[in-house]
Amino acid sequence: MHFNYGFPAGTSSPYAGYTPYAYTAARRVPRIEIVQDTYHTTRPFERQETLVDLITRADAAPASDPLEFSEGRAQTQWLQMEALLKHLGARHVIHHQIKTGIEYDEGRLHARLDDLKTGSAYRGQSGKFETDLLKQLDRLTSERRAEDVACWRDTGRILSEICDLWTERADQVRKTRLMGFDL
Repeated sequence: MHFNYGFPAGTSSPYAGYTPYAYTAARRVPRIEIVQDTYHTTRPFERQETLVDLITRADAAPASDPLEFSEGRAQTQWLQMEALLKHLGARHVIHHQIKTGIEYDEGRLHARLDDLKTGSAYRGQSGKFETDLLKQLDRLTSERRAEDVACWRDTGRILSEICDLWTERADQVRKTRLMGFDL
C-alpha cells in the first residue's frame, strides 16, 4: 500500500530533499582566564609524617656515584631548599592574614570615628572618644609596620639560607661532574 498524502501519484513530494536546519553556536573564547594560585598553608609541617617523609625521602633514580657521597649531599641540600620554600610560603600567608586583620580593625575604627564626627550620639564626650579612637588607630598602624618589618626580616633570613644552600648545591654538582659522575 502506498500513501500519497494529497499529492498526485508519481510526483515527488515537495519536501523530498528537505534537510533540517542545523544550527551550532560558535564557542566564544573567554575574555577572562581564571588562574588558580598555589595555596600555602600556615603550618607546612603540622603533621609529623610530612616532615619525616621530607627528611627520609629517597629518590628512585639510580645513583651514578657508587658511594653516593656527592649525590646524597646534593639531594639533601635540595630537600632543605624545598623545606625552606614551604616555610617562606607559610610566612607570607601568616603575614597576609595578620595584615588583613589589622586593616579590618582600622576600617572599623575609621567608621566609628566618622560616626562620631557626623553624629550627635556622644555630645559632650566626643573629645574623649575621639582621642581614644585615634590612639587605637595609632597602635594598629604601629602593629602593621612592625609586622611588615618582621616579615621582611624573616623573608630575608630564609632567602639568604636558600641562596647559601643553592650555592652549596651548585658547588656539589660541579664537584660531582668533575669526578666524572652525572647528577
